[in-house]
Amino acid sequence: MPTDFRGVFRTDELARGLYAEGAGIARCLPAAVAVPADAADLSTLVRWAKHGGYGLIARGSGSGMAAGAVGPEVIVDLSRFKQIGSVELASGRSRSSALHNARSDPLRNPAEGATAGIRVGCGALRGDVDAAARAHGVRFPVDPSSGAFCTIGGMVGTNAAGARTLRFGATRPWVTGLHCVFDDGRAAWVRRGEPLPLDIPAVARLIMSLELLRAHANIGSLSHAGVRKESSGYGIAAALAPDGHLVDLLVGSEGTLAFFTDIELALIPVAGATATVLATFPSLEAATSCAVQASDAGASACELLDRTFLRIAASGGATGISPDAEAVLLIEVEGADQAAAHDALATVTRSCRTHGATEVATALNPEAEHALWELR
Repeated sequence: MPTDFRGVFRTDELARGLYAEGAGIARCLPAAVAVPADAADLSTLVRWAKHGGYGLIARGSGSGMAAGAVGPEVIVDLSRFKQIGSVELASGRSRSSALHNARSDPLRNPAEGATAGIRVGCGALRGDVDAAARAHGVRFPVDPSSGAFCTIGGMVGTNAAGARTLRFGATRPWVTGLHCVFDDGRAAWVRRGEPLPLDIPAVARLIMSLELLRAHANIGSLSHAGVRKESSGYGIAAALAPDGHLVDLLVGSEGTLAFFTDIELALIPVAGATATVLATFPSLEAATSCAVQASDAGASACELLDRTFLRIAASGGATGISPDAEAVLLIEVEGADQAAAHDALATVTRSCRTHGATEVATALNPEAEHALWELR
């Protein structure tokens, strides 16, 4: 156990067993479990690990399917860093125009339309953060399927996305600042629009590496035109883009470049109104074709559930979906008001039928929409 560490550090089999799995199928008994008391305590743990050559694995809710929070090293549970700061509304910006800008092109930086921001701990739950934002008329629009219980730190570490990727992209562009603990235990803020803490060796090395890549790598090969979300490897292409930043590299690095203790997020206004359609398709190809067109038809969220998923869902009780269905699409639209949302819903519904949907169910109020999205 590291000296001067004030948090919980356990090596017994019971504690290790509790952290031996996440939401996926991977199983691996860690060497130990550490729960830092605060950011300074995390720095103590990182210094100890570097001196002794121990590996550390960051963990939030453990909700990831890809085993990023599972491994044989020391699991660092950061789920207790739950603080949620106050919502800071930006001045001098039109809420309506900002919302329009955030939606105008799903492949541009959607967070440029932000009208507010918030600072939260890495262990704050995405659902709690969004609720705090909505109390002020704004929202954090990135919403993975585990959004009710995943941590913001986990979302940032994995560059999580979700059903609203069509309109709002993944987590990366919504992160404006990260309070990081680097490999030598030093801590500093890395913020967009502010000077980098180049006195920290890890930061200097990262910037040097990016400059070498800029000079010698084929940057075009690091990204794929038209792809809304990429999770493979580091966010080098985003960091080297004309408006890129070190934040873009840190997001999605899964604790390999730094630990995050506090995170600053951009927020946009809540939608004036929403509506949802659930469409059943006789083939996966038809559903996929419709999903590709969903964004052009005005979708703000889209989720495709195939036959395998539907069968698993049906094992827990009636779903209301035909047993012959090969796939369903859940599509949400937004509008400035209810009339605009209904018009967008009509457009999406026509698109679904054009692509061969055999059944279409619509929801025009929050309660009915929630009932449809419960299938997800």
